[in-house]
Amino acid sequence: MSNGAYPFKLLHEISAIPQRRWLIKGVFAAGETSAWIGPPGSLKSALLAQAAWCVGTGEEWHGRKNSGQADVLYFALERSDLVNRRLSAERDRAGLSSTDRLPIGVVTSMVDLMNPATVDRVVSTINRAGEEFGIPVGLVIFDTFAKLIAAGGGDEDKARDQGRVFANLQRIKNATGVHIALMGHTGKDESRGARGSNAILGDVDLL
Repeated sequence: MSNGAYPFKLLHEISAIPQRRWLIKGVFAAGETSAWIGPPGSLKSALLAQAAWCVGTGEEWHGRKNSGQADVLYFALERSDLVNRRLSAERDRAGLSSTDRLPIGVVTSMVDLMNPATVDRVVSTINRAGEEFGIPVGLVIFDTFAKLIAAGGGDEDKARDQGRVFANLQRIKNATGVHIALMGHTGKDESRGARGSNAILGDVDLL
């Protein structure tokens, strides 16, 4: 193959495509992306906090089978105190103490995923969390998608800017195999779905 060419396989060299590896059956699959869109106050963050708890503890999630405990990283890019309270409430509900170690981590730093250089830092954080808890990270939550764009001066109304973020999200998944769950808001007209460009529709596996 010529120097500088992208590697490829011929069709006869490609083995059977592996089945999806589920974290929560029918919802969170390894290496995929989901988007959770709703107006403010629709409890989507509470729903994802529950999902983080269930993936991290191995519990079922709203009747959906858990395929095995995995580490979770929750990037709380807005209202991080509320995220911490919700996760603490799940711990209290389970009758656990604040000293019990659970494979759930919360990141409160701002993340600029318009910038490709940020990919290495996110991947390093994912790997570090896996080392800390002794099991690989399976689920990464970004709350919210808009903040990933705004942190780099981008505009969620622009398909170009959304595309830059999704290219970097794909690089993260390629390097780690995690499922990425994105939190987003609806616009003023809730019937039109996610706020900003509709490019997100073509870049997620579950909406």
